[in-house]
Amino acid sequence: DKQTISLTNYIQKNLDFFRYGAYHLSLALVQAVAAAILAFALSSVLALVLSLIVAAVFEVALSMWLFSNRPRFIYIPSRARVIFSNAKGLSISTFLSYINENVDDFLLGRLVGPHQLGLYHNAYGLGHKLNYEVAKLVNYTLLPVFSKIADDTARLRKAFLRSLLSTL
Repeated sequence: DKQTISLTNYIQKNLDFFRYGAYHLSLALVQAVAAAILAFALSSVLALVLSLIVAAVFEVALSMWLFSNRPRFIYIPSRARVIFSNAKGLSISTFLSYINENVDDFLLGRLVGPHQLGLYHNAYGLGHKLNYEVAKLVNYTLLPVFSKIADDTARLRKAFLRSLLSTL
């Protein structure tokens, strides 16, 4: 049902990768153009933050234009209690995950200084960018395919093993 899922999820679920690519390309273009215009106008790093806000507003407007039904906020106290009680564990997990991913930055920043940390962080990012992009592409393309063939267990197992071997 279109009105209960996000635009990106709807496009992925229907395996419409051209629309997915066009959607994300338009968001990136709006953000880049906004950043360039605001950078020339403001001559400040604030332009980067404002370009993110412009892109977010564009994304909301695009979603509202593409979906005719609008969600309505209804506060249900019983559901809120369940969500907030489960969020406590999620917050702790998120904090520990953040520490795990950034402990090397904390230590190196303290030991070698901000300049060397910047070099390390950029080198690490460049070294892992390709792996990240491939993993993201695999996630976006294979998960919807797996969901389409979920009823055929043998075919799903074969597809999963092939994808696992090719990505390894």
